Amino acid sequence: VRHRLGSFGAGLCAVPPADGWRLHQHGRDVRPHLGGRGHPDYGRTEGEKSEAQPLHPIDIVASMSSPLMGHFGGRDGAIPVDGVHRLEAALTAAGKPSEIYIYEDAGHAFNNDTREQAFNAEAAALAMQRSMDWFGRYLN
Repeated sequence: VRHRLGSFGAGLCAVPPADGWRLHQHGRDVRPHLGGRGHPDYGRTEGEKSEAQPLHPIDIVASMSSPLMGHFGGRDGAIPVDGVHRLEAALTAAGKPSEIYIYEDAGHAFNNDTREQAFNAEAAALAMQRSMDWFGRYLN
C-alpha cells in the first residue's frame, strides 16, 4: 500500500519556523498543499533571517520535492505581493509544480471567518474549491 500525505494550512512559516515547508524537502510521496492566505496560516515568503527564522520559503525552492499551492491576499500588509511574485518566479525557474493565487481584494487571513474585518467569503470559497481540486489531482 502506498500512502500519501496532504498538508492543509500548515503555514508558510509555521512554528517552529518553516516546518510546513520542510515537508516539501522530504520524499516524493509527500504531496502537501501549503497556503499563504487561503487558510488561516501565516508567514512571509522571504525576508531577514534570524535564529527563530533561519529559512524562508524562497530559500528552499530548489530542494522542494513536492507540489505547492499558495493563496495570498493582494491587500495583505504582512506578506508583500512583490515577494509572492518572486516566489512564483523562483518556483517556475526551478521547474517545481506549483499554483500560486493572489486574491486582489483580499487581505491577511482572508479565510479566517472568526475575524469579520479580515474574512473575504468570495476569496475564501474560491481558495477552498481550488484546494480541494488540488488534493484531488495530487492525492489520488
